[in-house]
Amino acid sequence: MKWVLTLLIAAVASGQQLDLSQLDKLAARAKSSVNVTLDEDKLRFASAFLSTEDPNQSAAKNLVGGLKAINVRVFEFDEPGQVSQSDLDGIRSQLKGAGWSKLIEAKDRDESAEVYMFSKGKEFAGLTIIASEKRELAVVNIVGPVDIKTLGSLAGKFGIPKDLGIPLPKTVTPPNKKND
Repeated sequence: MKWVLTLLIAAVASGQQLDLSQLDKLAARAKSSVNVTLDEDKLRFASAFLSTEDPNQSAAKNLVGGLKAINVRVFEFDEPGQVSQSDLDGIRSQLKGAGWSKLIEAKDRDESAEVYMFSKGKEFAGLTIIASEKRELAVVNIVGPVDIKTLGSLAGKFGIPKDLGIPLPKTVTPPNKKND
C-alpha cells in the first residue's frame, strides 16, 4: 500500500500523468469500453514487436522509446447523451495544473476535440486528447517527451484510436523504388 501512495505522489508531482479512473464509471453505461494502461516497462515490451524496417513502425518505436506511459479510455454508447460535461470535469481540472496548456479546441455540432500539452520549461513532456461524438468518448494521456512529427504514427497502436477526430501529422512512407 505504501508503494501505491508513493507512485500516486510521484504521478501528481510530475503533473503529466492524469488520473483517468474517474472515467471508469462510464463503463457501466457503455456498450463497449477500452481501458489501456501502459507503463514504461510495458511500452518497452510492446515496442519490441514493432519493425525497424517499416518507416511508420520504426517512427512509432522511436517515439515510444522515450515515453513513461500511455493511458487510454474509449467508450461507445448505444444512445447519445450518455456522457455529460460533469463526467469530464475531473479530467479537465487536472489539465489546469502547472505545465498544462490547451493547444486545440474544436467543436462541430455534437463532436468535439481538445488537445492539451504538458511542458517542463521548453521541453514538450506530455499530451492529452479528449475527443467525443454523440455515442463515443476517447481520452488519451501520453506521458513523456513526445515528438509531434511522429505522433500520428501511434494512431491505431497501443490502444490509441485510429481516428480521434483531429488531424495529427502522419509519418510519410517513401514510394517503393523499382529494381532495374
